[in-house]
Amino acid sequence: MFTKTVTIRKYHCLYNNKHQLMNSKNTIQLIQECKLNKQQAQMSVYKLYCDAMYNVAFRILQNSYEAEDVVQESFLKAFNELHKLKELKAFGGWLKTIVVTKSINLLKKEKKIQFVNLEIVEEKLEQTTESIELTDLKVQEIFNTIKTLKPNYALLLTLHFIEGFDYDEIVGITGMSYSNCRTTISRAKESLRKNLAIYEEQ
Repeated sequence: MFTKTVTIRKYHCLYNNKHQLMNSKNTIQLIQECKLNKQQAQMSVYKLYCDAMYNVAFRILQNSYEAEDVVQESFLKAFNELHKLKELKAFGGWLKTIVVTKSINLLKKEKKIQFVNLEIVEEKLEQTTESIELTDLKVQEIFNTIKTLKPNYALLLTLHFIEGFDYDEIVGITGMSYSNCRTTISRAKESLRKNLAIYEEQ
């Protein structure tokens, strides 16, 4: 249990620190060898990143089999398109974006999620604090509460708070308009606040 108040914006850092992958010279060298289609290097990079990428996919899809498939497809895409990556040290973030994009596309394909157009930003929600104050709640309890929200809300809060994507990145991944993205996330945060308040009262 935490002994002090923490903002939810910091939770993705607390959760992802253990998944942060080194951009050491050795790792960059491996990725360079992957560009030359060296299978041993590809396997080494896969082992280095697969667990973290699986966790990303699973948090979005909530299905282990689908998450495994997405991870496999994402690595294939990454290795096949590695020549497009200009900065090798950005490989982890680039791969993560591929995983997230494929996961969301799968949700859309299976019609498990649909983005509603909310072009008019509600001032009342925009005026609320950007950070959600949480006291004495375990990280896993936060994630579990997010899962209870509407699929659209849960997905966007996962991308924003847990995976650490900013509004521009979420817009690029989901195809939403910028104002729609901000409005939906604001509503999602308000819904999360209410659910957390109910949890604290129990």
